[in-house]
Amino acid sequence: MWALNLCQQVVSFLFNNILQALSTWLSALWQTCSQQNCSWWCLCCNKWLCWLIDIILWILWFVILLVFMIVSAVVCIVLLLIVLICFIFFGFFLLLQAIFSGFNFSNFQGLPGLCSGAGSTQPPSNTPPPVASFTIGGTVSGLQATDSINLTLTAGSKQPLTVAKNGSFTFPLGVPNGTAYSVTVSGPPTLICTVMNPSSTVSGANVTNVEVTCTPADTGV
Repeated sequence: MWALNLCQQVVSFLFNNILQALSTWLSALWQTCSQQNCSWWCLCCNKWLCWLIDIILWILWFVILLVFMIVSAVVCIVLLLIVLICFIFFGFFLLLQAIFSGFNFSNFQGLPGLCSGAGSTQPPSNTPPPVASFTIGGTVSGLQATDSINLTLTAGSKQPLTVAKNGSFTFPLGVPNGTAYSVTVSGPPTLICTVMNPSSTVSGANVTNVEVTCTPADTGV
């Protein structure tokens, strides 16, 4: 693993460049002590003192080496554990994401409040979607300036509409799609009015083909 290799490289660098250099210096110091001229007046105390210092330094070097090895091993183990924990958590996160990526919690009733934040589950709504509605209309022709007629749309309920001029008309309230309808007309006795296309069923569009035609009535005068 790259983390363990990196740790080993750092330990090897420190050992080769610091501890190994210290070991070389201590070896050179031992040789220097051996090559010193003996001071007979103190029974070669200069050599013994030099060797004693060198031995003490060697002991310190071994202690430092031991501490260095222990510390480096602990640091490498801790670093390795951290990397392993990170990989485990990352893999667990990817596993959860793969498991729940296509899961719809809104339809899951087994974990109340986990996804919605509520304390109880919410049953699915049985309310049907609203039905589209469309208008009924057409054209009126044959009216004179003082004439008016009454139109009635029957589609479950009745809608009256008064028309006083020729042209297009539209009942104000829409009719739900799929509803059967019929249009009737009534007017003064001076008019005879007929309705073409008076009834049908709303089929997904506004109705505009109701045609009301009025003609003067024959009064016999």
